[in-house]
Amino acid sequence: KLHTFVLLSFLATTLLAAAYPKDDVKEVESERQDVTGYWFMYDLGRDPTGIVYLYEYNGRIYGRTLVTIHKHLNVVETYDKPKFRSQHIEGKPFSTGQDIIWNLSWDPKKRKYVKGYILDPRKKKPYYVDLWREGDKLKVFGNIGGGLGAVITWKRAQASDLPLGTPPITKKLVPKIYYTVKKEWQ
Repeated sequence: KLHTFVLLSFLATTLLAAAYPKDDVKEVESERQDVTGYWFMYDLGRDPTGIVYLYEYNGRIYGRTLVTIHKHLNVVETYDKPKFRSQHIEGKPFSTGQDIIWNLSWDPKKRKYVKGYILDPRKKKPYYVDLWREGDKLKVFGNIGGGLGAVITWKRAQASDLPLGTPPITKKLVPKIYYTVKKEWQ
């Protein structure tokens, strides 16, 4: 009787587990959030600081600045007509047109993109970053280490939000990472 009870319990547990999978990675993977496209960037203020284009390359998420708004200078800079250079990055590339987000991968259990980097072109080193969607908003968690950081909300943009005459992204992008991540950041 004990063997029959154990066998029936095992079969019932197996059937229930098959019927209600808790961590079915394929199911969760199919629910991967689409974060690609145009997004208005925000700092800690209320006004957008630019437009970034998030794209996927080899299964990872990258983000390129297309527009930078220099409010204090009353200048709008676009990736096709950049003006200012990143003085602290080797080679001094133009700040607009750089990939400032790189190497994010989807974590099906956390249901967000994790373990990537975000570079503030005005600063000298990247922060860790996680991204996730909440409706039509993108949550950007810049982590300076030890879980300390801030969540900033970015809003969805469209190609039509680009300044007049700025071409939209029509081809598949290849990452342009100018910043070499040092060992302490890996």
